[in-house]
Parts: sequence; C-alpha cells; structure tokens
Amino acid sequence: MAKLPKYSQNKSTLEDFSDPAELKKHLTDNTADFFHAAPNITQGIHSTVTNGLQYLNGKLPVPVNPMPLSKDHEPPTQSQHHFNHSFDIVDNPLSALEHVKNGTLSSLHMEALQNVYPNLLKDMQKKVLEHMDLEKAKDLPYPTKLSLSKFIGQPLDESMTPQGIVANQAAMTPPQQAMNAGQPNKPMPASSMKDMDVAGRAATRSQQLESPEKA
Repeated sequence: MAKLPKYSQNKSTLEDFSDPAELKKHLTDNTADFFHAAPNITQGIHSTVTNGLQYLNGKLPVPVNPMPLSKDHEPPTQSQHHFNHSFDIVDNPLSALEHVKNGTLSSLHMEALQNVYPNLLKDMQKKVLEHMDLEKAKDLPYPTKLSLSKFIGQPLDESMTPQGIVANQAAMTPPQQAMNAGQPNKPMPASSMKDMDVAGRAATRSQQLESPEKA
C-alpha cells in the first residue's frame, strides 16, 4: 500500500522532533523571548510538547514483526488516516472546534485532546456550554450534533442515549431479519451452494481479467 502524502509529511515531522537535540533547540528558539518573564509557562509549553511527541510516537503504525532486511513499512491506509487525525489535534488542538462545526470530530481527536491537552479541553468544553444557544442548536445538522455531543462528553438529545441508539438500530433492522434473529441457521440447499460456487468462480475470473498483472 502506498503512503499518503500527508502521512509521510507528518511522520517525517515527528521523526525530526524525536531527536532530543533538535527538540531542545526548537523549544529554546521558540520560547527564549518570554522565558525570563514567564518561566512557569515556558516549562508548561516544554512539558506539553514533549508529552505530545510521546503520544504521537505511541500512535505511529509499526510493523508487527519487523525484519532486518524488510522494506520501509507501509501501513494500511486506515492506520495512516488514524495517525493523521491524532497528529492534527496534537499540532493544533483548536482545530477540534472546526471538526465539531463540520460534524467530523472523531474519537481519535478526542483521545488526543484528553491525553495531551486535558486542561485546555476542559476550558473549551466550558466555553462551548456557556455560549451555546440551545434553541439554535436544535436546528444543527445531525452530524454536527453528534460531534458536539462527543466533544461535550454527554448526549444532547434522546437519540444519542443508549436507549435511543438501541431503538434506532431496531427500527433499521429489516422485518425478516428481526424474525430470524435467535433462530438456528438452516442448512443451505445444495442448489444454492452450487449457484454460489459458480458465481464465485465467475467473480474470480473477472478479477483476473481486470488485473493489470494478468493483462
């Protein structure tokens, strides 16, 4: 699998700052102006950056059984996306609010906030609750409501409660599937198995014809 450009860039950035000497130089250069005036804040920044790097290193996809002569690891696309989600929040925690607005906030975004910026997260949650217009919020798109609920850490309407989720799932279950739930599986007729076998062979053949390697 090919590496996503954004994943490669984020991974490279992480590797650069994983060098202790490079990290120290970066932090010193960027906090030198107010180190003497606010040493506690400076120390807090250093601690947060270090914590963020450690967190991201723990999220970096790695091969299960690395070999000495193996090629550069290319993780599954989903794993690359997951790492990018974590990286984006560690790099810019306020971007979580944009994800809330767009209805794209993920559990990975929240996990990164909770682990790297717990105090900032509490402050943002407090501000959102203080300034939320409940009447206007009722008309928000449902994905935005879900993201807002995830950000706040509590359901915002009955459909987001455990009972509501179960009810929605039951409503979406086809009647025949619901009737068959809990009943023992019946053996498939031999004729149906034969049809599936023929269909399977046809699909395999189709894949071979479409494959560039077989062309």
